[in-house]
Amino acid sequence: MKKTRKSESSVPRTTRGTKVPKMKLSEKILSFSESDTLKLIHNLELHQVELESQNDELKMVRTIAEDAKKKYSELYDFAPLGYFTLSSEGEIIEIYKSGSQMLGKEGLYIKNSRFGFFVSEETKPIFNDFLHKVFNNKTKESCILNLSVNSNLPLIVHLTGIISGNGEHCLVIISDITQRVQAEELHNISETRYRRLFESAKDGILILNAETGMIVDVNPYLIEMLGYSKETFIEKEIWEIGLFKDLAANKVEFLELQQKQFVRYQDLPLETANGQKINVEFVSNVYLEGNNKVIQCNIRDMTTRKQAEVALQRSEEKFRFISENISDVVWIFNFTHDKFTYFSLSLLQLLGYTPVEAIAEGLTKLLSFESSQKLIRYLPLRVSEFLNGIQISYTDEVQFVCKDKTIKWIETVTRYHFAKDRSIEVLGVSRDISIRKLLEEELQIMNKDLQKIIVEKDKFFSIIAHDLRNPFSGFLGLTELMADKLTSMPIDEIQKTANLMRNSATNLFRLLGNLLEWSSMQRGLNIFIPVPFLLKPKVAETLVLVLDGANKKEISVNFNIPDDLVVFADVNMLEGIIRNLVSNAVKFTHPKGNITISANSVPDKSVVISIKDSGIGLNKEMLENLFRLDVSTKRKGTVGEYTTGLGLIICKDFVEKHGGKLWVESEEKIGSTFHFTLPGNMEPSANPKH
Repeated sequence: MKKTRKSESSVPRTTRGTKVPKMKLSEKILSFSESDTLKLIHNLELHQVELESQNDELKMVRTIAEDAKKKYSELYDFAPLGYFTLSSEGEIIEIYKSGSQMLGKEGLYIKNSRFGFFVSEETKPIFNDFLHKVFNNKTKESCILNLSVNSNLPLIVHLTGIISGNGEHCLVIISDITQRVQAEELHNISETRYRRLFESAKDGILILNAETGMIVDVNPYLIEMLGYSKETFIEKEIWEIGLFKDLAANKVEFLELQQKQFVRYQDLPLETANGQKINVEFVSNVYLEGNNKVIQCNIRDMTTRKQAEVALQRSEEKFRFISENISDVVWIFNFTHDKFTYFSLSLLQLLGYTPVEAIAEGLTKLLSFESSQKLIRYLPLRVSEFLNGIQISYTDEVQFVCKDKTIKWIETVTRYHFAKDRSIEVLGVSRDISIRKLLEEELQIMNKDLQKIIVEKDKFFSIIAHDLRNPFSGFLGLTELMADKLTSMPIDEIQKTANLMRNSATNLFRLLGNLLEWSSMQRGLNIFIPVPFLLKPKVAETLVLVLDGANKKEISVNFNIPDDLVVFADVNMLEGIIRNLVSNAVKFTHPKGNITISANSVPDKSVVISIKDSGIGLNKEMLENLFRLDVSTKRKGTVGEYTTGLGLIICKDFVEKHGGKLWVESEEKIGSTFHFTLPGNMEPSANPKH
């Protein structure tokens, strides 16, 4: 019984799990003998042990397989390549993490979708053809596609596909070649640009193998410049070409070129195919072209530049000769660096500075304060105009301070340009115009005097009318009286009127003579002849011309002049002065007023003569403009007498001709006093005239 139970518990699980009809099993068991039964049970127990051993091995294999699957899944997920399994219709059957990252979506959302959805329209036919070849040809195929993913930049990929074991699927490997393609495109662009530069360069270019010295390329400009064919250069070692015998006559010199990696020949003589001698600049340097070292030799024809340099040198010599031998000063001022960089030697004669001293002083110290302030204002503005393309010459007149601190007027002509270092320079030429400025000032004074003379001439006829009008009015009145009442007038009345007419005509003649004398003096035709004479008689004689007006207005005229007072003056001019001043006093004095004429000597041996009236006086404005021709100061007298205001100007000229001065003291509504000075008796031994 124990064996039976043990046998039952030892039955393999596969046996225990098998459903056998009870009747048949018992019948079969009953048909065996006991020994057979024991043998069968023993065999079953052995079989159970074997199955359990196989089951353990299977579990271990399954664990190993799962570990391997996990390991390879991680390998696929983190590989830089994308792995896909596609159907013949392009449906994604299987995808790994790296592949889903390329397509920009999670694998869960991509699986079972068409791969063609992610292919750009222009490369979709290429993908379809690739898929067709893989399934039909059963061969390994490749293609390049553009994928349309979420990124704005296109994704360029390389596909490699092969059919799977059952022939229903294909395995596809995708590699991102975007950067490689872009790098190739940039390389191609760079290569194209280099080739264009190489072909169109205006320098001759040779490309050498840095190891062997073999010429591998030559550009068209060098061929044209030297006149040799391309075959003369290509695949020749540089020292084999006689053209460059002075550059690399042997391998030793070429080895030196290799070691230095940079060689420059400033003035290398070459001979062209037609025997012409030219000078070139030869520059070579070593660089890497891929993994190979090459030497690029640039050859520039210096013939034209040499000629230009010679011409420039000659031009500079001429310029320097001229700048050092002319009286004008040539200078250069660097605006950017705020300093002088050049002065010609003529500066020493102009300002007393040597060029070195002037450069050390600087611009503002050489100029006067006013000129330096002017410079501060206009220099930046002109620089701004120059930077805006306005290139003109400027002419200025400025004051320079000489070494001995004297001031000179200097005319400068300047122009702006860029120096070699792109700083802004001011080129200038300066000359001394001090004499010209003095002449200009004198000319301005002469112009003012001329304007004054012109104004005086314009009013000269007014002066005549002013001084002749009243006397002629009286004379005409007398003639009218005689013409109308001569037959009825008594003889004594006729005699009296005739005497008045004679006196009036005489006075008019004298007045006209005085005016003509003054006119002649203004034009420089008369000689100024002062003489000593007694003042009082001459004043009394002169007043005869103006007493008629005073008598009509019942104005009393008083004298306060010493009998022995002598003056040294031009007689005609003194008469004009007294006549005009007393006439003005009569005009601007009310009827029954009074006028006083006085004179006395002063310590400086001159005589002060004063004409005082009790008239209407002058206000402050009239006093300021009294002796100016360009400002009208005329006004009517107390009974409407006409006046031009020119009589006082005549008086002032006459007084100043004597070296004296004329001034006035006045108070409105009270009166005026005119004072003037004349020299006293300058010749004591001479007998004064009466």
